[in-house]
Amino acid sequence: MSLSALPPELIVNILLALDWRDLLRCKRINRYFNSVTEDTLLQYKLELAIAGIEDGPPSSLGPSERLKKLRAHQEAWLTLQYSSQKAVPMLQGKVWELYGGVLSQARRADVLSFRRLPSALRGIDEHEWAVQVDFPIRDFGIDPSQDLLVALEQPQPFSETIHVHLRTLSTGTPHPAGPSTALLVHTTNSSDHYAIQISGDFLGILFIGHEQFPDDCLIWNWKTGTLLQWITGREIGSISFLSDRHIILGVIDRLSNNTRQTVASEPELVVIDFLQPHPEKIDIWDMAFACTFHYPRLAPRALPLAFSIRSDPAPLWPSRDSQVPFYTARTDRLLVLTFWVAEADQIRTILLFTLASTILSHVNAVQDMARQRFSWEQWGPEGSCMMSNLFGHSSVWVCYVFGTRFVARGGPREIKVYDFNVLPYERRMAQSDVKGRGDGKRKACVFREGETFEGEVATALPYHMRSLSVEEDFEAVMVSEDSLITLTSLGRGRKYRIFTF
Repeated sequence: MSLSALPPELIVNILLALDWRDLLRCKRINRYFNSVTEDTLLQYKLELAIAGIEDGPPSSLGPSERLKKLRAHQEAWLTLQYSSQKAVPMLQGKVWELYGGVLSQARRADVLSFRRLPSALRGIDEHEWAVQVDFPIRDFGIDPSQDLLVALEQPQPFSETIHVHLRTLSTGTPHPAGPSTALLVHTTNSSDHYAIQISGDFLGILFIGHEQFPDDCLIWNWKTGTLLQWITGREIGSISFLSDRHIILGVIDRLSNNTRQTVASEPELVVIDFLQPHPEKIDIWDMAFACTFHYPRLAPRALPLAFSIRSDPAPLWPSRDSQVPFYTARTDRLLVLTFWVAEADQIRTILLFTLASTILSHVNAVQDMARQRFSWEQWGPEGSCMMSNLFGHSSVWVCYVFGTRFVARGGPREIKVYDFNVLPYERRMAQSDVKGRGDGKRKACVFREGETFEGEVATALPYHMRSLSVEEDFEAVMVSEDSLITLTSLGRGRKYRIFTF
């Protein structure tokens, strides 16, 4: 009996078990299979995969309604047709955050103001609230899907103790899922800047010291209070969660009197398996469970200054009880690596874009991670895209990446949206009656020999770029799952403007 003799419902269930690429191949078998793959469940599976989206938990919305909303959501981003816009005042507090569709600002030292950004297509209502705590806040991070607020208390003068409070985002009370004290403590020589990352049960904080002191990178299981890693080093520039068990650190050699036997002349990405616990303090170069990914060698006149890694959302975002019909897939996210380098009398900004899957494909292929080194030639040319001096790339308003999208200021009133998932755009062009018209897809990026790097550097990771013109001048732009946010922080017109998709 042939497969086509089976009931269509059974064939659909069989096809649902296929990878989306195999499902597309089935469409081309014959007319019968082409018609079967038009089933709503199969179409929804295809749309999710092509868009880089995951299905949400069961709800009153069936597959047909979810498919309709997903297509509308994707069309809005493909065409940059926002459904509404709204201006929000910028408060006077010194700290802020944008994560998980929540814009957070300090109203005063002990009060935080939160705004959940709306999405009609994903059934998210706008909501505002404020939380007051019983201590002054130096910095904070949030995870709305876990109702988690991680707040660093402003340390006392000359104190070396940092208190990390675990509170609920909704009320500011001690988080019931955390340890009984709802408090983590770290003693550091000198820290005045912090980078806070949350991924599921794990909390990573980079305590950035003054120039003469090392940086400390600590990873906790925040629910148990268990310290998993304590990594130190003056070369650590940034931290991001890479997977459910790996972190990635940006490392540069900023010291002229470095005592390492091998001195790197290029930035490095260091991947560490944080589930191999090492709660005792250890220098980054003594780590046993690490892979390093290297940049091209710098030209002799190029002096590395700083390094930053940004990737949102975290690999374990959102929690499984998130009540949305679909959300950005955990399987692949864009890493935006910003490297500042001094050349002659100028400071140059080098941006490198790569996908988490590119790094993880090398890491997962290694049997023993002990000091495995990947040269630039092994991972960079085909797996990344390098650009220089993008106009308006901010080192302050750093929420410029979400999923596979990156945003930048193209001019005083222009937003540029770069998407490194090109599948939706390729399909759109394939289905279009007009072929060859500027679709914004770019690929090759080349640095000439001696231009920052010793040799010629060519990268080939494709992306798609579209521009959106707005009516007001702005100085920076940020992105979340459903919104573009421009901001002006100078003068009397301090505000955010939220464009909702």
